[in-house]
Amino acid sequence: MYMQQKSGKCTAGFSKNTYYQFMQNPHINWLRLTILLAERIVNGHLKDLTSDQRPNRFITLVLKERSECHRDDQEDRQAHNRGKRRIMAQSKGTDVVIQLLDQALKAGLTAKYVMFDTWFSNPHQIVQISQRGLNVIAMVKKSSKITYEFEGKRMNVKQIFNACKKRRGRSRYLLSVPVKVGDPAKDGAQIDARIVCVRNRSNRKDWIALICTDMTIDENEIIRIYGKRWDIEVFFIAW
Repeated sequence: MYMQQKSGKCTAGFSKNTYYQFMQNPHINWLRLTILLAERIVNGHLKDLTSDQRPNRFITLVLKERSECHRDDQEDRQAHNRGKRRIMAQSKGTDVVIQLLDQALKAGLTAKYVMFDTWFSNPHQIVQISQRGLNVIAMVKKSSKITYEFEGKRMNVKQIFNACKKRRGRSRYLLSVPVKVGDPAKDGAQIDARIVCVRNRSNRKDWIALICTDMTIDENEIIRIYGKRWDIEVFFIAW
């Protein structure tokens, strides 16, 4: 709005003071507003510009927000405006992702995949997202505490990698295996997924693992789709 006013192109039917009063209103649900705005932009303007064959994706980025509350007039004023966001900032990131997905879906935003890195990659999170009708493509955390069912045994991703024969030559990936994710007693369900191990492009001697709950696409498509997440993350870091 500032740039439109400066260039003389602002056609808004309200004054600058009205805009600032709206920005300072402590009763505005900013999270709801931004989700509805995103829905209007995506469904009203961007969706028709994208091919039906190109999958839409929700992409999670780890954003840090200050959660301390200093008791002065300025912070008191902002505390009303950011109350719900402050609660989210103090909550577990994995819980916040599910809350935001639910609100986005309720507002009418749709996607075929949810993509995230190892920060959010755990079986419980993957099962929860799958139960909402969404597929996951994520980077797997190399933790001995996180296990999957592979060939009837509970194994972590390092054990799976070491137990399997790797592909040779110039293949885009080293290993691809089907696994089952989740514990019905703890996570409420168990779902099928595929783990694809690829070389770490930052260190050719190392490897990373991707997990995908969409069993209808092949390994190259999993790598291609997740590669878009890398591009977007680099954009945000550069920006």
